[in-house]
Amino acid sequence: AEHDERLRRFLSDNYGHVLREFAVVFHRKLPGLTKDELYWRLDLVAGALTYTMADFGLIKRRAGTSETAHREYTIEHLLRFAAAGLRAP
Repeated sequence: AEHDERLRRFLSDNYGHVLREFAVVFHRKLPGLTKDELYWRLDLVAGALTYTMADFGLIKRRAGTSETAHREYTIEHLLRFAAAGLRAP
């Protein structure tokens, strides 16, 4: 992946505190993960979330599907993906 210092700084400044709070909670809920493993997984989930929020994806809204329904469907998929990745052995 191309390193973009401006993007890294933006994400850190705007979302870093949220990710740190999530890390504390997830560390309690997933005691079998090392801190290093947890941070890797959270970083990958944050990447998926950032990619989704930036609308760079190949999955476009189907004709006849409302924007609200499309967003809800996207959120469902992202949550299932994140939960599976965080829970994996």
